[in-house]
Amino acid sequence: MAGIIITLLIVGMGNMIDFAELKRQWKTVCVSIIALTAACICGKIFGIEPNLAIVMCLTCMYGFPATMYLSKEVAEVTAKNETEKQAIENYLLPKMNIAGFVTGNFATVLAGIFGGMM
Repeated sequence: MAGIIITLLIVGMGNMIDFAELKRQWKTVCVSIIALTAACICGKIFGIEPNLAIVMCLTCMYGFPATMYLSKEVAEVTAKNETEKQAIENYLLPKMNIAGFVTGNFATVLAGIFGGMM
């Protein structure tokens, strides 16, 4: 779990940072931890594995073509044969694409609400 949090922080900030800068970015750390916790809770509620729930919550950052490419790449790398690859794609693609649309719309609504408050 700690590795996922650190990865999200580094990717979310767009570059590698030192520990002093990480301490100054405490808001980003808090939001990342809250988001990961919420993803795990949503995964428990909907009966989804926590790692898949986290990835599904992050799909709003990738957008549609990237979620499709990532799902296909995961299937290609992890599958041992063509049948297994197709099964993994059939499992991941619908979940990732629907999650991308839902989280993208949800993020847009939240941005509109918080943008209006500023």
